[in-house]
Amino acid sequence: MNEENFQALVARVDTIESELKLNTEATARVESNTADIVEAFQAAAGAFKALNWIGKAVRPVGYIAAAVSGIVAAWSTVKGVWK
Repeated sequence: MNEENFQALVARVDTIESELKLNTEATARVESNTADIVEAFQAAAGAFKALNWIGKAVRPVGYIAAAVSGIVAAWSTVKGVWK
């Protein structure tokens, strides 16, 4: 390897280092710009977990309400209350 090739390699390494620095800065900017979006998605995920839990708790109440309304409908049909 002669001096000319060595200097060419040094220049390439310097170029790569400067481009890497620019890329790292751009990545840091993107991270800071999207931090709010990530936080919103995490909050939404927590909300969906809470809604899922509420849905599991409310489901038996819906079954009971459906059963009661079915019984009332059957009773009113048999007795003719709604004439």
